Amino acid sequence: MITDKEKILLKLSNSTNIYGRCEWRHLCYVDKDLCDSYLSTTNKTMVDMGKTIIGWCKRDFQKNIKLNTRKSIEELREIIKNYYKTKYPELYHDSNTDRQGWVRVWITENMKKELEKYGK
Repeated sequence: MITDKEKILLKLSNSTNIYGRCEWRHLCYVDKDLCDSYLSTTNKTMVDMGKTIIGWCKRDFQKNIKLNTRKSIEELREIIKNYYKTKYPELYHDSNTDRQGWVRVWITENMKKELEKYGK
């Protein structure tokens, strides 16, 4: 079954585009229904995702990151990738597309955990 996907975007406060506006960077795709449910249930918007992901990273990996630059997003991706490389060595395959898949798995797991708190 093919599901619609939603882009998880992070607002980079320390980076601007050619128009002088804050830059948005794509982190990964997640299931659209899950994302919509998560955002509406938690009363969050995509703007809140950076703060939320920083909290998840601190809780899950004991890492303090800022997610305000392209480099910090790459650091997050590496943290997630290395976690799953250790957790599932038999499934892990080192490639850029595989890395994005693991980011999607981690984001999805955390959204589901938060929705469980709301009884969903």
